[in-house]
Amino acid sequence: MLTRKANGQAVRERRERIELNDEDLKLLRREHRHGLSRRELADLIAARLGRPDFSEKSVSRCESGRRVQVTTLFLVSQGLRMSFDETWTPDDEDDPRQLLDDMRAFDKRANYAKAEEIGEHLRGRTGLEADLYSEICIAAAIARDHDGRWEEGLNLLDRSLAEGRIGAPFRPWAQYQLCVLRRNYVQNLLDRTFGRITKEVEVLLSRVRSDLQQIKSTNEEAQRSISGTFEDEGRGLAVAAYHQLSVLEMMEGHFDRALQGFRECLARRNTRPPTSEMGADYRRAYEHRRIAQCCAQLRLDEEARNHFAEARRLAIASKHERLEREVLRDLSAWGLA
Repeated sequence: MLTRKANGQAVRERRERIELNDEDLKLLRREHRHGLSRRELADLIAARLGRPDFSEKSVSRCESGRRVQVTTLFLVSQGLRMSFDETWTPDDEDDPRQLLDDMRAFDKRANYAKAEEIGEHLRGRTGLEADLYSEICIAAAIARDHDGRWEEGLNLLDRSLAEGRIGAPFRPWAQYQLCVLRRNYVQNLLDRTFGRITKEVEVLLSRVRSDLQQIKSTNEEAQRSISGTFEDEGRGLAVAAYHQLSVLEMMEGHFDRALQGFRECLARRNTRPPTSEMGADYRRAYEHRRIAQCCAQLRLDEEARNHFAEARRLAIASKHERLEREVLRDLSAWGLA
């Protein structure tokens, strides 16, 4: 793997080669999309390189992030439909704040392995300021949540809070993310029990609801700002908690009450500019998606279709590929595509 600096130089050096090999690379992407094995992909790349010794092992090394020659890495990454820009590995020369932004960007693109790699690197660094380290821990837990690794996300936040690694200004946000992780974990349990609310699920739901209600009431009028996260003196955190409480209403089948909650959350977000965290396009997209889901369940198909469309538009505007994919799946599931 390359460092960010080396990767940038490699990209510049290979622009002409990229253009020359464009048709071959398009062919690789198209063929891989139809389910090529590593062996078949290696054979294709070997033919294009004119190197019969090119092996399946080279493909595996690229997938697992091990060091290979730049040319090999570029061709394999293209064959795997992975951007060449994503083939660098973080090192101590990289600015930690930029790496945190990169981790969040990879999370939005559903590249959880890369987000985890950056998070592990950052948490292993020494000398980071307390606030930045707090943000890194929370962002890493969020990525694990999105990757369906709820237990690992919960363990990371619980341990970081217990050890005092998350600073006081960020503790409310960490507590909120613990609620989200537990709620998603409960949703997974419900999927496994086909909707049956077992004793364990009931206890977890009760705890999540209680914690979210406390976060909402505590931060509703809080005169506190979390830099770069939930601004508007903490009220953004209260809106986020209200959103999650409405999700719990959905999980329990109270779609009319959930719909009312999501509409109120959207109205509050719409009072803030898109440049703010509370009013960011992708946050409003989440509200539109949940409103659409409730409308679909209540057989308000036209309204559901309109809100799904707006959710997708905002997700695209935010370059939030994971959210856009979820909206498309929702449309397909409800037969509204």
